[in-house]
Amino acid sequence: MRLKPKKPSKAPAAPRDDTPAPPRDLGATGKTLWLRLAKAYRIDDANGVVILDAACRAADYVAICRSAVARDGLMIRGRYGVQRAHPLLAEEARARTQLLSALRQLQLPIPEEA
Repeated sequence: MRLKPKKPSKAPAAPRDDTPAPPRDLGATGKTLWLRLAKAYRIDDANGVVILDAACRAADYVAICRSAVARDGLMIRGRYGVQRAHPLLAEEARARTQLLSALRQLQLPIPEEA
């Protein structure tokens, strides 16, 4: 009985991509951040994914607040017609703090635009 040598495969196997998929309900900003950070820093452990999720949701909220403030302006008219700071300015600051806290927990560098 004669053995035939194995034929080499035509193409090398592609490297495995274990990057967890972003949650479906993330907005565009959150999904972009998820894909960028999960892939660049190989965040695939359970704790890291939970913290990454919090960071991405905070990034989405920052983007929503920014958009509303850009549309409405920094100052809005209150109930009695008096000008006051847009209420989403404070919410944006809170969301930014959450984002930075999550990035620190993941021990990632803080981006300049944050």
